Formats: sequence, C-alpha cells, structure tokens
Amino acid sequence: MSENRVDILSKEVLPNCLLELVVSVPSSLVTLCREEAINKIVKTVSLPGFRKGRVPRHHVMDSFGQKIQLEWQESLAKLVAQDAVKILGVRTIPPVIYKWKKLSDTSDAELQLSLETYPQDISVEALDFSSLSPPQRKEVTDEVVQNKIDEYRGILAEWVTLDEDIPLSPEDRINYRLLAQTGEEVGKGKGCLVKEMDPCLRDALLKMGTREGEVNLAQDCSSLPAGVYRVHVLQADRKDLPPLDTAFAQRFHLQSVDELRSEMKKRLQSSLDFDYLEEAKSVLQDALVEQLLFELPQSLLEREVESRSSFASNQGLTKEEVEEQARHALRLFFFIESIAIQHRIQLTPEHRDFIWSQNPPGPQGESGRQRMAAQLMQHEVLLFLLQRIGWINPN
Repeated sequence: MSENRVDILSKEVLPNCLLELVVSVPSSLVTLCREEAINKIVKTVSLPGFRKGRVPRHHVMDSFGQKIQLEWQESLAKLVAQDAVKILGVRTIPPVIYKWKKLSDTSDAELQLSLETYPQDISVEALDFSSLSPPQRKEVTDEVVQNKIDEYRGILAEWVTLDEDIPLSPEDRINYRLLAQTGEEVGKGKGCLVKEMDPCLRDALLKMGTREGEVNLAQDCSSLPAGVYRVHVLQADRKDLPPLDTAFAQRFHLQSVDELRSEMKKRLQSSLDFDYLEEAKSVLQDALVEQLLFELPQSLLEREVESRSSFASNQGLTKEEVEEQARHALRLFFFIESIAIQHRIQLTPEHRDFIWSQNPPGPQGESGRQRMAAQLMQHEVLLFLLQRIGWINPN
C-alpha cells in the first residue's frame, strides 16, 4: 500500500477530459472513518433517558445507523478521491461522482470514481510555427518625422487674414455668402475650412481665382439646385506656421531642432513597434486557435456557451458558431495558463500596481481586476512565445 493510503487499480481515460478510476482502500482506513463518524454522533446526540454524549453506542446505531453509514461513506469517498487526485497530479472539476464496488469490514474496499479534469499535457513543444511569417516591420523615415513636426506647427500656428489678391487654398478658412441670380442670399458660412466644404462648392471656389464672382454648380450642392450663383468671400484666413527653429523646439522642452527631430523619430518608431507587436500577437493567436485541438471539460464548455448566448443572439450567431467561439476561448485560456505555469511567467509588481490603479478596491472592482490580470498574463505569454520563435528580441 502506498504512502497515500490508497492504490489506483485501474484508470480509463474517456472523451471530454473524463477519468474513470477504481481505487483500492485499505480496510484500516475504512474502519477509521466509520469509527470517527460514530464517535462524532455519540458525542453530540441526546435521547430520552440519556444525557447528551451519554447515549450507549448500540442505541445510537439503532437510531442513527443509516445516517452514520451515509456520512462516513461519503467522508471516506472524498478522502480517497483527494488521495487519488494527488497521486495522478491532476486538477478536477467538482463534483466527483463515486460508487462503492466493494465495501466490507474484513478486506480492502474498492471505490469507483468518475472525475472531470482540466486539460492535461498542454505543451508549446507540440506546436509548429515554422510556416508562420512575421508581420513586416516598419521604420520611421525623415519625411514622416518632418510631416509630424509640420503637423504640430499647424496646431500651434496662428490664423492670419489674407490679402484679397492671394488665391485660396484647401487649407484656408473663409467667411462667405452665396447669392442667387435674383440677389437673394441662399447660403453662407463662417470659419469654414475650404477643404471640408461640399466638393462642388469647394472646387468652384478654388477655380474662381478671385474673392467674388459667379460659380456654376452643375449638381445639387448643400441642398441647392444646380445652377449659376454668385459667391462673395468676405474674409479668408491662412495659418501662419511658426518657424522651425530653436524657439519652436523649446516649446517641447527640447534644446534644438535636431533634438526635436530625434525625439520625434523615437516616439514615432515606438508607435510603429507597438503596432508591429500587436499585429504579431494577433497572427500568433490566430495560429494558436487553429492548432490547439485538445479536448475540453464538457461542463466548462456548456457554461462558456451559456455565458455567450445572450450576446451571440444580438450578433445573429448560430449555436454552432457560439460553440466554436467558446472552444477557441477556453483552449486559449488553458494554453496560456499552462505555459505560464510551466515557464514560471508571472505578473510583475508594476502589472499589479497598474491593475489596482485601474479598478476600485473591494468587491466592486474584483471582476475588473481578474479580467485585467488575465489579459496581462495572456500578453506576457504571447511575448514569451514571440521571443521563442524569434519575432521579437528579449526585453
């Protein structure tokens, strides 16, 4: 007999993460559990004519024998199941179903156990990523840096009124009146960006070349019928970009234009690297969904499907599609969990600080903290896998 007190006589692996076990239970353990159950009742029961705890044993058995038998057999079955699970090294999903195949006072007992377990033997080594291609990495060019700097110059620019002889451009801002041939005002605008106006009127203004004149609108424009109109641009403003010099760089707490370009390039590259990482994670996750085909516990799958049903009905998904989504989600969850355990991947103190900063303390924030922790752990495991297949460098 093993030090775990029980021996596993047989094990049958069934579909959907089910295990059928037959376990040998030493008679000494059977006797011990039965006696403990009897003594527990004897100490607490009271019957007419006897004080509490003073009822003779045979009277207790006559009155409570069936209850005692059910109690000690259930207690023993739970104890045996715990030892069997410990021997196998598996995690089970309650409830454990048991049936006594043999139970006597003179010989070892035999207990049949039906266990639903979490998926086992999940390993990254079984996956093949050789056919995957990483996303294309992008590098920030000097032109992109200059465009971004010019964008900031545009934000910081001041509007300056244009002389009337300067032609309009799409970037200008205007106040205008639109008149019918009868002289009746049929439209007007104030502070309108030319590039954001209705295309037919915008194109006519840009072609006109002057601040006042006739425009032929060949199609309906701003709910106006096609026809000839007279437009009068009352005022036109254009942004006066600040010069790209040391003073401009100092507005960003930098000391020179070169330092500004360098910092801008660094930030833009960081953004591109983040986009690359997110795309790489997405490609890898799609590959995992295709390759992870291990069986799932039926009870967990049913619960996952049920939790998705109300949302799925609003999306017009079929039952089969919901079940497929549930399988993908559960397999990815168990894979992430297993890889994290195997390779000792843990959340950092910085992760935990971030989780607490984003969710209120106490029970009201618990679900949010759990969800965010799961997302961060998935992120860390995917990073580990991306490093493993050589798509990103460590750290």
